[in-house]
Amino acid sequence: MSKEFKRYQKEIAGRMLTVDINRVAAQANGAAFIKYGDTTVLSTCTASEKPRDGIDFFPLSVEYEEKLYSVRERVRHQRTLSSHHE
Repeated sequence: MSKEFKRYQKEIAGRMLTVDINRVAAQANGAAFIKYGDTTVLSTCTASEKPRDGIDFFPLSVEYEEKLYSVRERVRHQRTLSSHHE
């Protein structure tokens, strides 16, 4: 499997969609760094080289983490400003 970096870009609805394959997460078997407007998603995939004995299903796990640091700071800032005007 090639770990070569690839980039795909396309404008959709006035915003740029960028998909970077294998730009980050070098320890994963594959990774896609996807950006559309102000939204960014990192998707990774890992697999062992050999199947585990006794497993007759495809074990799948999904980890999700949403980070809204800039939104929280903006809300906190707006609340601070509005409290000064009261």
